[in-house]
Amino acid sequence: MTKWLWTAVFAGGILFPVGLVSGNPVLCALAKPVPVTAMIVLTALKPAGPYRNALLTGLVCSLVGDVFLVDKGDMFLQGLIYFLIAHLCYLAAFLTEERKPGLLWLLPFLIWGIAAFAYLNNHLGDLRVPVIVYMSAICIMMWRACLLIGKGNHGRSAAAGAVIFGLSDTLLAINHFAEPFSAAPYLVIILYWTGQGLLTKSVTR
Repeated sequence: MTKWLWTAVFAGGILFPVGLVSGNPVLCALAKPVPVTAMIVLTALKPAGPYRNALLTGLVCSLVGDVFLVDKGDMFLQGLIYFLIAHLCYLAAFLTEERKPGLLWLLPFLIWGIAAFAYLNNHLGDLRVPVIVYMSAICIMMWRACLLIGKGNHGRSAAAGAVIFGLSDTLLAINHFAEPFSAAPYLVIILYWTGQGLLTKSVTR
């Protein structure tokens, strides 16, 4: 069953870009939820525990966020809220594994957040405060994920997934608020699914 679920992840990951290239919104709408839905089932099949439960909740919130962001309409803020909750769930999962301060790991993500905000600041308008909250949450989430690197494949997968997810969100923000670029829809979604897939793989025990 695991094999078929990962096949569904890759199938959705292929069909959605095909829908983008062909200008088929129906195919995009049908394909976009498939990868994360399959990841939810994959995670639900793992033994219950604090890490798995928090990550599973984050994946469910991500799926809801995906639905809100299928159409580039007035639902961007709602999608942002659900993805914020997802990042907080992932943060909670990482804190169940490691609670040491690890302040040196905070520095690169502090720089990341400040640089991204400085670039976006003049373009945010009324969404400045929500975006600051969101960026803070994802930078903290990436920081805490990187403290798991020393915990074997499980930790390395979590750290890589969190950072790739963060990169996806950063590109999404640049494309949405500041400087739209043609490759953005493809890069954002591929990085997003890669990050979520690695987070799903981190639930190994």
